[in-house]
Amino acid sequence: MKQVVLIGCFLAVGFVGFSQVWRDSLKEARKYFLNKEYSKSYAKYQLAQKYAPSEIDLSLEIAQAAYKAGKFQQAENLFSTRKSKTEVSTEKGKLNRLIGNAQMKQKQYQKAIQSYKRALRVNPTDDAARYNLAQALRQLQTEKKQEKNAPQKSAPQPPHSNQKQNSSNTVPPSNPTRSNQKKQEGTARQEKSDLSPEKTERLLDELMKKEIATKKKFEGMRAATGNNSKSRKDW
Repeated sequence: MKQVVLIGCFLAVGFVGFSQVWRDSLKEARKYFLNKEYSKSYAKYQLAQKYAPSEIDLSLEIAQAAYKAGKFQQAENLFSTRKSKTEVSTEKGKLNRLIGNAQMKQKQYQKAIQSYKRALRVNPTDDAARYNLAQALRQLQTEKKQEKNAPQKSAPQPPHSNQKQNSSNTVPPSNPTRSNQKKQEGTARQEKSDLSPEKTERLLDELMKKEIATKKKFEGMRAATGNNSKSRKDW
């Protein structure tokens, strides 16, 4: 019996402790929000929601603190979560507008346009949603114009100047045949240059003598052939 009483006391103390934590955190969160300390307010709201009873939903206040703190993605998610839980059409319309605002801050103009349209379907008299829709349409149009007029990146040009410079600095491969020909020509030129005028005349005389001897030999052979042909005819 005593054990049951002790367990009950511990549970009661724990419940009171948790209750005190979430209430204190909620008070601090709202205080920070009023003082425009939105990051601190967002953190305290999260702590309050953690220890709050299950029937307490602080998602709307947390989302507003996140939006003010510049945490637009978190705010969008929280607004969407709250919208999925409510059955009130007017609240859904308002949440659609708030979702659109968070999307606008993220420059997601196409998504924001759809959110504002949903808000106006629920509540056609929502002037804030209509005004924000016009702003989103203008921003989307401006973005498309900028993308259209943006200069296209051209393909990188090949480094012609470097190639020319490299080609001028590159030594062409040697051709052994051509080099041998040049050596032979150089040797022949050297030999010609070594010939004196006397040697040149002597070589010319020898060539002339050989040419005359060859000519006489050829004429003698022709004469012998002619005599043989005459003797054959006479016979």
